[in-house]
Amino acid sequence: PPPPNPRQKIRPMSNLWQSLLTASLFSVGSVDHGAMILLTFIIFLFILTIMRTGVDLVSVQRKKVTRE
Repeated sequence: PPPPNPRQKIRPMSNLWQSLLTASLFSVGSVDHGAMILLTFIIFLFILTIMRTGVDLVSVQRKKVTRE
């Protein structure tokens, strides 16, 4: 059997995301519409991550204050 592609082993997740994104883009039909949905999705994830880290920072600061 042929040796497996080393690039596929390294990042199966990124390949999965790429295929998902391209599939969603093509299934929507117009690329502009798909790009808008994709941008909204990325921004939503971005905001969620920022909110999580912000909450973590606030909780850490509150713990410090209560200790002092």
